[in-house]
Amino acid sequence: MDLNSYVWQANVASSNPVDEWLLITASKDESLRLWNVETATCVAIFAGHEGHRDSVLSIAWHPLGQKFASAGMDTTVKLWSLEEKTVKDAIEASYDVQPRRCTGLPGASNKMEKTYKKPFRTIYEQMPIFSTNK
Repeated sequence: MDLNSYVWQANVASSNPVDEWLLITASKDESLRLWNVETATCVAIFAGHEGHRDSVLSIAWHPLGQKFASAGMDTTVKLWSLEEKTVKDAIEASYDVQPRRCTGLPGASNKMEKTYKKPFRTIYEQMPIFSTNK
């Protein structure tokens, strides 16, 4: 799913207070998604085993932008961290998603170039660092 179509399905979106290119969206599908809006890349999906069990309705960032809280229809509040190594690495890699040039494609002359996006693997974070009980 791309950024443009997903944002229209989100209940709420909130930009990181430190890095203007990072955006968190929360939706009815019980997930939160971290986007790099500069490269239109879904960096991470926060959902799953210990995630929300119903629509996510609210997001609030810590002022330093390293953590965020979410609240949902499941009556829980969860605290998530961007400081985990896998998340930090994914954020850094999301800035490297740039068009690249490929030549010598079948049916094309060697002078023609086609642009492709570098593949990016979205990570899944299933464990918040804190969660209230139902």
